[in-house]
Amino acid sequence: MSKSFVVKCGIYPFDVLVSVAQTDAALRRTLHVRGVDSGFEDAFTMSETVDARFLMDESGKSLIRFKHVLDDHARMQSVIAHESLHATHHILNRVGISLVPESEEAFTYLLGYLVEQINKRIYE
Repeated sequence: MSKSFVVKCGIYPFDVLVSVAQTDAALRRTLHVRGVDSGFEDAFTMSETVDARFLMDESGKSLIRFKHVLDDHARMQSVIAHESLHATHHILNRVGISLVPESEEAFTYLLGYLVEQINKRIYE
């Protein structure tokens, strides 16, 4: 199953493009169609031991690339949560929110939302 989709972050002015099991060529086409022709070169240099990567360009455009859907569902959930935390951190950092005890709820709500949306779209 190869696909891409966008998770809109609602109250935050950022969307996250998610690429699942796309070849390099397919991901390049997806980025081009979305008007993104630079800033995500590291998405194409992932080693064989890397399952996924989060990237944000200078303008705040975000990409999570899952090289494949893992057969081990628990491991896949861990990878989704891991990359979603990177996205959460960078998005909230962009709007001036650092992780401190007073901002935990903002982090956990956005993290939960991203994990839920990615899961819905991967497994629909």
